[in-house]
Amino acid sequence: LTDEEKRIRRMAEEYDQLRSRFEEMTQFRDTEEYKQMPENKRVLYDLQCKAMDDYESTLKQRIQLECDTANKKD
Repeated sequence: LTDEEKRIRRMAEEYDQLRSRFEEMTQFRDTEEYKQMPENKRVLYDLQCKAMDDYESTLKQRIQLECDTANKKD
């Protein structure tokens, strides 16, 4: 693999891991344990989920841009 392909692969792996953790956190928000947490902890948890969602979206866009750029070089 070229260095560029390796970089895209690393981003894709990071995206997959992030997506998995985000899904777990989202599912946790439907549990009684989450609902019983103090409000200040729920707020921080929700902020973390929002940050992860934003990061996932940005990373997805970067991967798409890198793939589009790599395809144009071929």
